[in-house]
Amino acid sequence: LIMAGITLIYSVFAFYNLGSMNVPENGWYVKNAGEEVVFDFGESQDLSTLYMYPGWIDRREGDRKVERHIEFEISDDGENWESIEDLDIKSVWRWVNLKIDQKARFVRMTCDDGRFYINELAFYGETEAEYIKPVSVNSDSEGVDALLDEKDKVAYEFSWYDGTYFDEIYHPRSAYEYLEGIYPPYENTHPPLGKVIISWGIALFGMNPFGWRFFGTLCGVLMVPMAYMLGKRLFKTEFFAFCTAVLFTFDFMHLSQTRIATIDSYTAFFVMGMYYFMYRYISQSFYNVGVKKTLPSLFMSGLFFGLGAATKWQGIYAGAGLAFLFFASIVRRYLEYKEAKKSKNVDPEMKHIAESFVPMATQSILFAALFFVGIPLLIYGASYLPIIIGTKGNFKYIINNQKTMFNYHSALKSTHPYGSAWWSWPLDWRPLYAYAPNRSFIPQGTSMGISSFGNPLVWWMTIPSIVAAIVKTAKKKGSRELTLILAGFAAMYLPWVLVTRVAFIYHYFPCVIFVVLATVYFIREIMNRYPNAKKFVYAYLIAVVLLFILFYPVLTGIAVPTSYVKALKWLPKWVLG
Repeated sequence: LIMAGITLIYSVFAFYNLGSMNVPENGWYVKNAGEEVVFDFGESQDLSTLYMYPGWIDRREGDRKVERHIEFEISDDGENWESIEDLDIKSVWRWVNLKIDQKARFVRMTCDDGRFYINELAFYGETEAEYIKPVSVNSDSEGVDALLDEKDKVAYEFSWYDGTYFDEIYHPRSAYEYLEGIYPPYENTHPPLGKVIISWGIALFGMNPFGWRFFGTLCGVLMVPMAYMLGKRLFKTEFFAFCTAVLFTFDFMHLSQTRIATIDSYTAFFVMGMYYFMYRYISQSFYNVGVKKTLPSLFMSGLFFGLGAATKWQGIYAGAGLAFLFFASIVRRYLEYKEAKKSKNVDPEMKHIAESFVPMATQSILFAALFFVGIPLLIYGASYLPIIIGTKGNFKYIINNQKTMFNYHSALKSTHPYGSAWWSWPLDWRPLYAYAPNRSFIPQGTSMGISSFGNPLVWWMTIPSIVAAIVKTAKKKGSRELTLILAGFAAMYLPWVLVTRVAFIYHYFPCVIFVVLATVYFIREIMNRYPNAKKFVYAYLIAVVLLFILFYPVLTGIAVPTSYVKALKWLPKWVLG
């Protein structure tokens, strides 16, 4: 009931105002370069603004750029044309507008290249009420009527709610390509599985923001019971499971990063799953229950590892921690075996251990190889099946794509204004400002943006809790819980020390669950020593939830007074709206 309650509460926050389902999805396909469309308004009209909603755009021949240049001209007689400002389309499934501010009867549109969709066009006067519909649309191309067939879906004051933002210009686009059988997919710097999952939402709800964000947000919701189960498994009581769930659930990044249609939601969830089941495994001894009963947990951990690896290489990093935990468990069994050998098999239990270690350890290692190498390779390869089928058996694509991914991440030299160094993430120093609004739609004195960063009361516990865990372990006062926490945190965090490409604060997201577990571990230590400290723990949890509520607008793109946003800017590098 506790777990279900927290999950339900978080679900409301997560799915509220997630994205529009009412965007243009039917459009005109521009086949060739130079195609023209002439809009005739019947008489001269005061044209103020043109709105356009581009759909899928193919790569330009010879490079990977997704952009089109569209020339617009106006005329009063249809013979003499005057050029106005042109429109550059550089992203997909998001509204753009063009100021015309001239009087004309005709507008001519000429596309510099083909192989893309324009899902909707709309002409307005000075206000939204002044929608100006052409009396005719003339072109040698077929299907141009689709440019004006979804007027009820035009967003006059558009935002993140109506279209893609940040990396959504890559991942939902590739998910759409999977559904439409357009291969190879555009986004190829990560394995396919994450985009395939995004495509399921599009298949259910349509090519709209709600559809492409649905499964990532659902994944964020599922992280809540997963966090609770991790807390219950490690700390054995409902209270500490509750603490774990609250701290993780009401972390800022848990909300902001799972509401955007990127693949990081799935990576973080799969990491949580693989460590949950690994902990179940290492909590068992094959001497006591037999190898067979340990295999379900080992299998599930390997399954989640395979899913994480097939989503993002960051999921592969987790394998280092899993391998450490598995072999540490085997070493513990070996040390027990050595003790049993010393006892000269007098005790029946010791005799059982002495006789069982070699066959049981061998079986366990062989099954681990199957579960953590064989099955993940199958999952990883299977994630490419849509591409292999779509390209009629181009198996070389799998090998070539691994080279592409490695070269991209190892050689990327670009910078980003909201990139941040690995050492700054636990400090919550530099949020990712994922969405900045069109200021012409925002009244003066109002702010609206989406920032992705951590709840300070959660993230600022990283250094004290992880350092304390390291110190306690170094003094040989550690525990199985601390071993899992440190192994998971190190596997997900330390590889970024070696990464030279631009990185972002959201790369820290899979580490957060281990920070939370470390924090709860020491909360338990304090409460064991000072039972009256429970009221302070409740105060801490309430403060975490209150901060989440206070910062909710800047995490989800809700318009609020600028003075409110300024009051939330605790650090100089925070950009919140």
